[in-house]
Amino acid sequence: MRSWIAIFALLCASASAAPPRSDFLKRGTVFGVVLSPDGAQVSWLAEEGARRALWVQDLNANSAPRRLMAHTAAQELTYTSDGRWLLLASPTQLYALALAGQSGSGLLTSLDEHASTRRGG
Repeated sequence: MRSWIAIFALLCASASAAPPRSDFLKRGTVFGVVLSPDGAQVSWLAEEGARRALWVQDLNANSAPRRLMAHTAAQELTYTSDGRWLLLASPTQLYALALAGQSGSGLLTSLDEHASTRRGG
């Protein structure tokens, strides 16, 4: 019986310390969540007001999420098979982001968003 009382007291104490509901409503939509090939990292896109940001978190350590880009037009994310690059795809471009400290991040190609329409697809 004592353990149930202790658990109830702990729940009441933590409930009073919980953030207000409005804090949860401020958060934007999260999408495009992908896990790195080795399972050590997760990346996602998050709507933050009128902007979209790219976030990453290392899963092997108790690390906080890091915002890698404050603004991106990307709608999809994909890791390369070796996990050293994160590819960001938008309707108009394909961008590569180096994750292992190497140089070379940047625009890979511009995409013609009307190309499939002209080909009949």
